[in-house]
Amino acid sequence: MNQLLVPSLYQFKQEGQKGKVIRTWKGNKFNLTAKLVCPKCNNEWMSDLENKEAKPVMQAMIAYGNSTTLSPRGLAAIAAFTFKTAIVADHMQKGKEPFFSSSVRHRFATSLEIPNSIQIWLASFKGKFLQNGILASCYYEPEIGVLRGSELYVLTFGLGYFVVQALARKWKKSVNRPSRVPTFRQNKGWDGCARYFWPSDDASIIWPSNFYLSDNTIKAFCDRWQYLIIPPNNSHVSPKSVLG
Repeated sequence: MNQLLVPSLYQFKQEGQKGKVIRTWKGNKFNLTAKLVCPKCNNEWMSDLENKEAKPVMQAMIAYGNSTTLSPRGLAAIAAFTFKTAIVADHMQKGKEPFFSSSVRHRFATSLEIPNSIQIWLASFKGKFLQNGILASCYYEPEIGVLRGSELYVLTFGLGYFVVQALARKWKKSVNRPSRVPTFRQNKGWDGCARYFWPSDDASIIWPSNFYLSDNTIKAFCDRWQYLIIPPNNSHVSPKSVLG
């Protein structure tokens, strides 16, 4: 069982495509399971990732939202937790093929390698629904422009003050396509509340950002990649090289 312990009772909601609610539950643990996870993985590397790396970094951020400096190791732990959550949440979508290939999942399980096609942003939340956790999955297939023929998968996880969002991209078919889907930069309107941190530039960052997501903006944040997309320039580092 994948569990991230939080110090008070939360109402969790998992959303699928177009905001469809997959399930809701209450508890002081973030539990997420899928059939692709074997007991050995749950009890060994996934347990180590969450209990030894992610939980020490994320738990106080979730519960208290106090200003903190996140080191490259801490950011790598958050990135690995986010990618693991994205894989499991993707497999819980019924009636569709998994977004991530078996080879990508296997490399992550054996080396914590996050592919170059994954980008992650860190944000913070403050509002009356602070005790509500959200896990939202969105899928897009652009029909025009340079991204035509690609698939995008966006995973947003929010709990307490903590919000993280991953964007994965791939070509549906490799024929007559570049080797890589363009990487993206968020609309500048989000720069004050969402900080891009993965792939890593090996620098520490201060969290939270200057502005918080609110009850009125969290939904727009989950859905924001159906709007403006601009390519950036960023490097790539595997969490394994930072976590050791």
